[in-house]
Amino acid sequence: MVKNTSPVVEQTGLPEKPHWVVYLAIALVSGAMGLFSFFLAIFSVNEFVVAVSIGTSVVIFFMSLALVSFGKVTTAFVISVGNVFFFLCLLFALNLAKSVFDEFGRAISKIDNPFGADAALDRGVRDGVLRKASQDDLSAWRDVYLANKYTSKGLALNPHDDAMIGAIDLTKAYWVVGKFVLPWGKGGTNRSVFFVPKNVPYPVGELGMSAIYDFETLLVTCAGARTQAFSC
Repeated sequence: MVKNTSPVVEQTGLPEKPHWVVYLAIALVSGAMGLFSFFLAIFSVNEFVVAVSIGTSVVIFFMSLALVSFGKVTTAFVISVGNVFFFLCLLFALNLAKSVFDEFGRAISKIDNPFGADAALDRGVRDGVLRKASQDDLSAWRDVYLANKYTSKGLALNPHDDAMIGAIDLTKAYWVVGKFVLPWGKGGTNRSVFFVPKNVPYPVGELGMSAIYDFETLLVTCAGARTQAFSC
């Protein structure tokens, strides 16, 4: 009787280790999707979305590599690609929520300010939370803004910024004195400019197409963006 002397292969139950090409492919896909979601987040002009984009992309990147090590290549690919769909859904939800909020705000504004946004600004002046901005206020902003952006860094002054500051229409400019809620309906040619000095509460409400010049941070805010670029 002949005994079977063939070697016995022990079954360990562990999956075969993926080839390095698989790791590279998943890393590239996950990285590309993360970068794409980051660009989507930037265009949303929303700091919360940008932060979530970075955090989620990093987690998904390492999670995808971990899944590959356990032989879950398909799952890793789906999760990597799903990162973009997640942010598309998030941006859609945020835009939908903003639209609902805008409509609600307009309805409330009509109740609080039945005579329009300009009447609300006039009331702010009467209540002492606003005053009309002067040439001195504009000069004060020009000095600190340009000094912070150029002079303190030894850079040459950009004539464009200086011209933009000089082009501010003071007939529609206000100096914020106290707590103030921005009225709805400030858009297009009806836009206003608000100077916010240090130690004064930052205005809340719907900015519309108006602009806020903040002496505390020396940032210009318009259309939901806060930047050092004088583009408002």
